[in-house]
Amino acid sequence: MSTLASGFDTFQSQIELAGQVFTVDPVVRQNIFNMFNEFNIIVCGSARVGKSTLINAICGRKLAKTSSGLDSCTKDISRYVLNERCRIDNEWVTYAYNFWDTPGFESWNETDIRTNFNKIMQKPKSDPLCMIYCASPGSFADTKQIKWLLDVCILEHKVLCALVVTNKWAGQRSQRIAILDKYKELLSNYHPQTSEEDGIIYFGNLALCTMVNAQPYIDEEQNIHHEQKGIDELIEGIMTCLDCDAKIFHWCMAVMQKKGLLNSFTGKIKQRFANIKDFFVRKLTKTKF
Repeated sequence: MSTLASGFDTFQSQIELAGQVFTVDPVVRQNIFNMFNEFNIIVCGSARVGKSTLINAICGRKLAKTSSGLDSCTKDISRYVLNERCRIDNEWVTYAYNFWDTPGFESWNETDIRTNFNKIMQKPKSDPLCMIYCASPGSFADTKQIKWLLDVCILEHKVLCALVVTNKWAGQRSQRIAILDKYKELLSNYHPQTSEEDGIIYFGNLALCTMVNAQPYIDEEQNIHHEQKGIDELIEGIMTCLDCDAKIFHWCMAVMQKKGLLNSFTGKIKQRFANIKDFFVRKLTKTKF
C-alpha cells in the first residue's frame, strides 16, 4: 500500500479522477455530492490563548470569523469557515469546514459545556472530526472544565480529543511543562499513554497532547527567534488517531492547503487505503446516505 496521497496535487487529482469514475450512476453521483457537505472541528479554550492563530496555521491560510449560526442566545461561540471546492466530472462541488471557537469557555459550567457542544453537534448533523483544547503558559485553565469537556467528547460522543499547549515559547519552561503534565494526568483517566513520537503523546486512538507554537516567536530584547513549531506534527498526530477512513479523508481535505504537508509524512500515518478511488468504492457502495 502507498500512503494516503503523495502530496497536495496528487491528493486533489485523485479525488477528481475517482469522482469521474463514479459519476455515471446518478444515485452514486448524488452520494458523492452529499459527502462534500459541512464538517465540524471544535477548538476550545479561554480567550487569548492563540486558538484562531492555531486554526489558521492548521489550514495554511487566514480564515474569516463569522456568526456562529446557532441561536441568538449563544454569544460565547464563534465560527471560522474554510470554504473549498473540487471538480467532480464537469461540475464543481463546494464544501465547508466549520472551526468552532469558544472565547467564553472560561465562564462555562458543566451544563454550558454539554449544551453548547450538543448545539454544535446538531448543526450540521455530522460528527465533529475532533476537538482541540488550547491553553498557553500563564493562561486560565480549570481542570474541572477540561474534565467535563473530555467526558462529553470521549465518553458521550466518541470524539477524538487533542489537548494542546499553545504559545509554548511565551512563558517559562516550568509553566508549559505543568500544563502538559496536567493534560497527561487527565487523559490517563480515559486511556493509558501508549506512545510518544515527535512531541505527540498518544493515549490510544482516543486522545493526544502536545506543545506547539503556531507562529514565529520573536523577543528582540533577549535576541530570541523561534520558527513555527509542532503544527505539522499535530496535524499528523490527529490523522494517525482518527479511526475511520471517512474522517481521515475529511481531515486531509481540511488541511490540504498546507501544500507539501502530506508529502512530508514518512510512513507513520496508518495506511487505511491505497488511494482515494478505493475509498470511494467502499464509501459509496457500502454506506447508505
